[in-house]
Amino acid sequence: MNSSQMPRYKLVIADDKSAIRDGLCEFVEQECHEFLITGVYEDGEQIISHLARNHTDVVITDISMPKKTGIDAAEYARDASPDTIMILITGYREFEYAKSAIDLGVTHFISKPINFDELYNALSSAARSIEQKTRGALDQSRELLMQNDSRRLFIRLIMSGILQANVLHEYGGLLQIPAENCRCAVVDFTCPKEPDCEKFNLSEHFWQDLCENCTDSYDAYCLRETADTASFFLFCRKPDAESAAETAENFARLSASLMCGAYQTEPVFDVHVYDNISAAGRNTHNEAEKMYSDYMFNGETEVAEKVVRIAAQSFTPDMRVRFLKDVCDKLREDRDMESLSLISPEQARDPHEFLEIMGRINNLISNLLQEKRSIISEIKRYIDDHCDISLSRDNVAEAFSVHPNYLSGLFKKETGESFAYYAGRARIKKAKELLKSGEYDVSQAAVAVGYSSEKHFERIFKSHTGMSPKKYMTVGHMNEED
Repeated sequence: MNSSQMPRYKLVIADDKSAIRDGLCEFVEQECHEFLITGVYEDGEQIISHLARNHTDVVITDISMPKKTGIDAAEYARDASPDTIMILITGYREFEYAKSAIDLGVTHFISKPINFDELYNALSSAARSIEQKTRGALDQSRELLMQNDSRRLFIRLIMSGILQANVLHEYGGLLQIPAENCRCAVVDFTCPKEPDCEKFNLSEHFWQDLCENCTDSYDAYCLRETADTASFFLFCRKPDAESAAETAENFARLSASLMCGAYQTEPVFDVHVYDNISAAGRNTHNEAEKMYSDYMFNGETEVAEKVVRIAAQSFTPDMRVRFLKDVCDKLREDRDMESLSLISPEQARDPHEFLEIMGRINNLISNLLQEKRSIISEIKRYIDDHCDISLSRDNVAEAFSVHPNYLSGLFKKETGESFAYYAGRARIKKAKELLKSGEYDVSQAAVAVGYSSEKHFERIFKSHTGMSPKKYMTVGHMNEED
């Protein structure tokens, strides 16, 4: 192990004899610089308590200790923290203990009196194993980063807990993302009144288009948005907490002002400032479920499946359990998938079972999406046949028993245009037919296609045709082909 290496892996030491504990600590600190000692204990009960609260890469423990033994700790780690590598110290009379440990999957044993060459080799092997696993997650993330909007996705991966923040050292420079010691903020926006999508012909990413930017004070990235909510992540260039908070507040006020000026709706906002992206990530683990759902229900199944594979490799057992529970709860709530109630989130503690369960869920969602795609043509016909009523996204979604976000995302993906724009175009097409017939004046045509305000109708008509309704009645329709 490289003596210049900064500590990367978390290590716990346990033995009921203080002299052995001290000797192990001294050896690790002097010879094994990749390891950081995060706990020193005299009993297996204390190891179990530590593992329940903290991510731990390696445990060095005596087999025979009072209260709980090293075997008890290994058994707990197998069930609750299967990624933790156990190194057991054993005496020649403890063969039966060692046999039990082998049955629990322990592969590293150090004989008494302690042979420090053996210990060094065991720790080196553990470091290689952890590095190989971490590299697998990084390779998966590299694939994602090369195929998608890199910086935004990179931040979401870290904030969700799917990637540890130390991968900034791997990719941060490549993506020109500020270093780990840069203060950051999360700003959440909510509009009391949802913008009129039809009136403003809003794109699917209008929050991102309007507010995402980089200045001398910050870099702002839109992580998630709906018609009336958005979440932004800021890297603040000023290092002190007070300046970072002021920077985030200024961004929030400016963005709220831009939204108000452009779409006549003023959002309220909530600002949270963190010392670094790691701290932000520790407070936003629920981002993982939202990230997975966003990709899966937008039809980006390959990306969603890669996110799951990365999570299986890098999540702690508790994080996998929470992730699976959040996914199942969300699907039951939004999609009425009661069959998911048969899944026990506790099964996710084992990474292989987690992958198997998520594979079944992915297939379930994919089949659902395949069935729902057939409704696009029916939705178009519905819009064309109901131009005389209010055609809001929520109303149409309710008519077809689908979630509004799913409807708008699917419509955009399948047709290449937003639901609001297609609905507006369909109404204007119908209005042109009515005006062309000579049986309707402007106000009558407006009402016939569902507009209560003639002025609003005239603005929308002109945005689609380049001329006013009255001008179209006199000269416009003559220039159109039948």
